[in-house]
Amino acid sequence: MSIDALGRERKTRCIHGHPFDGTEKWSTNWKGYKCRVCRECSRIRMQRKREKPDFKAFEAAKMRQWRIDNPEAHKAATKRAYEKRNKWIQSFKTQCKHCSESRFPCLDFHHRDSGQKIAAIAQVRHWSHERLKAEIEKCDIVCANCHRWLHWQEHQ
Repeated sequence: MSIDALGRERKTRCIHGHPFDGTEKWSTNWKGYKCRVCRECSRIRMQRKREKPDFKAFEAAKMRQWRIDNPEAHKAATKRAYEKRNKWIQSFKTQCKHCSESRFPCLDFHHRDSGQKIAAIAQVRHWSHERLKAEIEKCDIVCANCHRWLHWQEHQ
């Protein structure tokens, strides 16, 4: 036990013996009191939950219901996520490979080899960062004019 700034005794370990290190979560118990849950106990509890066969279906149903009950919050969260992903994608657009254009609205991703192309970057913004980055690495950054010129040359 340790004593806090207000002179109260505080436990230094959870009931399973794991130390409280300041990163633990505070939750409300069934009586309404605030209590600490150590990270290790939280991790173990979630691991047990995930091992249950119906966990994924139950969580998906909960999220579906939340989206129905909170359409404005869902729309705002979706918009924030889209803007964050878009900003991350735009960070790759630095300068055209063929000319000196560097304004990112004018820059496009041009696949070097169209045979390796899985999808257009603009259409797959919902992909994971790793998968998107792998697709972006197959591309050159070119301005819109150079991009059109490259495609015109390919078709001639």
